[in-house]
Amino acid sequence: MEQARQLMAAAEQMRPLIEQYGPLVKNLPSMWKLYRAMNSTPDGGESSPESPESPEPSERLRPVKKEPLKTSESTPWFPGRIS
Repeated sequence: MEQARQLMAAAEQMRPLIEQYGPLVKNLPSMWKLYRAMNSTPDGGESSPESPESPEPSERLRPVKKEPLKTSESTPWFPGRIS
């Protein structure tokens, strides 16, 4: 029983870290895809001063879909939490 209390105390101490870095970890796969896409372009993702013309419509980026914000109640604070 004492071990369970110690585990819960440790989980409570880690809660702020998980709340802070959880969204970052959740977005890592999409950030990695973006990083690889930027590195796969011929100019390395930077625009060159030699070509001032605007990009073709097919080359423009699509707007990013925004997800609705989640409340702290709907986001689990501990990976093993059962809601």
